[in-house]
Amino acid sequence: MPVPPRIRDEFRLYRVFPRHHDTVRFYTTPWLTNQVPFLVYRLLLCVYNVSVLVVYVKGGEWAWNPKVLITLTYQTYILWTVYSFWSAVVCFVLYFGSTYHHLRGQIESCSLISPDSFSQEVQDSPDNKNTSRADAPSPASESCDAATPDEHTVNDNDSRFGTTLDATALLQGYLRDDSRHTTADTGTVTSLPDRYPRLPWYLGCQWVLYTAPAVSALPITVVFWSLMRPAGQSVVIENVLIHAMNSVTAFLELFITGLPVSLLHVVYPILYLLWYIVFSLIYVEAGGTDLWGNHYIYKVFDFEGNPSLTAGLVVAVVGLLLVSHVIVFFLSLLRDKILVCVSRR
Repeated sequence: MPVPPRIRDEFRLYRVFPRHHDTVRFYTTPWLTNQVPFLVYRLLLCVYNVSVLVVYVKGGEWAWNPKVLITLTYQTYILWTVYSFWSAVVCFVLYFGSTYHHLRGQIESCSLISPDSFSQEVQDSPDNKNTSRADAPSPASESCDAATPDEHTVNDNDSRFGTTLDATALLQGYLRDDSRHTTADTGTVTSLPDRYPRLPWYLGCQWVLYTAPAVSALPITVVFWSLMRPAGQSVVIENVLIHAMNSVTAFLELFITGLPVSLLHVVYPILYLLWYIVFSLIYVEAGGTDLWGNHYIYKVFDFEGNPSLTAGLVVAVVGLLLVSHVIVFFLSLLRDKILVCVSRR
C-alpha cells in the first residue's frame, strides 16, 4: 500500500526544525472565530499549571524540600508550565497588536483584502478609469490560494488579531493539500522547504516547548503508576495532579489549539530525556541524594547499584517516548480531519 504524501513528507530532514506554513495555528484556536474565549483559556491554563507546581512542592512528606526540583516529573511539569506561560504571552501580545511582532494583523494562510483599498486601486488604475465601481471584481472572489505570504493580512475591519477572525482564513491551513501545493501564477509545484518556511523565533520556541513535555507526559504517567508508586500507598491529590492530569492537559491542549505535530520532532523529547540522564549522573556522582537521603534519584534508575537494569529501563523509556509521539501525531491528524469535516458542513 503506497505511503500517503502527508506521511511521506514527515520524514524529510528539514522537518526536524520548527518550520510550518501556517503561523496562525500557533496562537489561535481553529474552533472559534472569536478568539477571546481562547485567550481566557490560555490564561487559565497558565494559572492552573503554576498552582499545581505550588500544591505539589508543599504537599506530602517532601513539603517545601528543594530536592523536589531534581525529579524528572517536576522538571517536566516546570517545562510544561513555561510552555503555558510562553504561549499565553504570545497570544496576548499578538492579540493586542504589539509593535514588536511583525505578525500583527497577519494571517499567512489567506489574503483578505479590504474592500475600500481594493476599490481605490481599481479606480486609480489607468486601465480601469472607465470601469465603474460596480464592475470591479469582488474582493470576496479573490482566491486564497493565489495570495503570496506578503499579501496575507487581516480584514481592515478588524486590523488586530483576536476579536473576530475570518473562518476561511482560520481553517485554510487545515484545508490545504500539503502534498501538492502550487503557485498561482505559474501553476508549478513549489519545493518542499518553500511549503514550510521558517517560523518566527518565538513561535519556534513555543512549538519545541510544547513537544518535549507533551510527549513526555504519557511515559511519565505510565512509568509512575506502574513502577514508581509505592505499593499500598493511597492515592494523593499531588500525585494525581502531576502524574495523571499532566497527560490530560497535554492532550486537551492538542485538541483545543491548532498546534501541528511533526514526526521528526521526536528528537526534542529524546534530547530532553538525554539531558535528564546526564543531569542525574552528574548529580549522583557529586554526592547528591534523593528526598529520603538515598544515593540515587529514582530507585529503578540506579546506575551504580544496578546499571544493567537501569540501562534496560532507559531503552524502554525511549521506546515509550517514540510510541507517545506517534500517538500525539495521529491524534493531531484526527483533530485536523474533524476540523475539515466540520468546516464542510
